[in-house]
Amino acid sequence: MEELLVKLFGWSRTTYFSWKKEKRPIIDLVHKYLDEESIQEFLDTGKISKFELLGGSKDQLEELNDLVVDNAIYSAKAKLVTVFETSLVDFLNTYYSKDILRQILTDMSEENDAELLPSNAKAKLVERIKGFEAGFAKKPKKELLSKIINRNFSKVEVYAMVKYPEEVFDYVGYFGKAK
Repeated sequence: MEELLVKLFGWSRTTYFSWKKEKRPIIDLVHKYLDEESIQEFLDTGKISKFELLGGSKDQLEELNDLVVDNAIYSAKAKLVTVFETSLVDFLNTYYSKDILRQILTDMSEENDAELLPSNAKAKLVERIKGFEAGFAKKPKKELLSKIINRNFSKVEVYAMVKYPEEVFDYVGYFGKAK
């Protein structure tokens, strides 16, 4: 179950065990109401079929979805700071990559793709990065950005980034407010 939760929320194993030790409500909620099969199904399809059959509990499902997405936004913000702004060298080295990411996420968000799911959001984003028309200065940063996305962000975090780019980029990093 821990491995699936690490994938679902984009946490490290250390974060998962720290939060479990701290008795954070999200951990209790997931352990109480979800099993491994449900979490895997959500990661694969963006929904849990047994909840779909409940009919009258749509509000509860929306509340659970909002909780997962809110957590993914929070986690993605923290990772953006870590990846793009840990040091001045990182900030300078990844400046154009972050600019490309913001442009692509904004475009994808405005398209409102009905087929976008947590299971395919990461692949769609990486595909868009590879096809992004970049000028001379930004062209080498596309490969770096693809690596950053693949290595650091979970499928659910990328899904949240695509759906809510303004919220994800609304953070204060080590070098000031995200631009």
